[in-house]
Amino acid sequence: MRKTIFLITILIFFIVQCSPKSETKESNTINNEKRLVVKGLSLGMDFGKARERVLKLFEDAGFTSEIETDIEADKTEVFIEDYLTIISIQIWKDKDNKLSKIEMSGYATNKFFNATNISAEGFVKEFAKNYNLPEMKPKKDEIVGYTYWKYESKEGWYIKINDAKYFIIETIKPKFD
Repeated sequence: MRKTIFLITILIFFIVQCSPKSETKESNTINNEKRLVVKGLSLGMDFGKARERVLKLFEDAGFTSEIETDIEADKTEVFIEDYLTIISIQIWKDKDNKLSKIEMSGYATNKFFNATNISAEGFVKEFAKNYNLPEMKPKKDEIVGYTYWKYESKEGWYIKINDAKYFIIETIKPKFD
């Protein structure tokens, strides 16, 4: 009888230890669902929650009364004018009301990532390191003339950061919608 109780106790211990743990704090990595979580935003999340999260980013940065929003059918822009600069985050939704695209102005990147005193190249390297992305090599956009870094995931999204630290995270659309 004692052996049975002992074996059941060990079995329960292993089940508890091997079961998946819930993650309570925000992760800067790609989670089990292969979604990149950046400042609490993740492609595929509920659009209403994404809008709330963007507003909270601005509030947490100390911008309260000067926050402006521009809401359209498929996107929302949250922005402020701060000493002749515009700090802006735009988010888009898909037909299922899920977050499908995030754009952050260079001034927003500087503010929300504390990246004012780092070059674009340095920011890209730190971003890739902090979010467990492979190294992104610089490329030159011959039409517009700026340098950018881009990574396309196998999970159906890409991130692109240009030399002004303006960045986009977007769901890769299928070729035939």
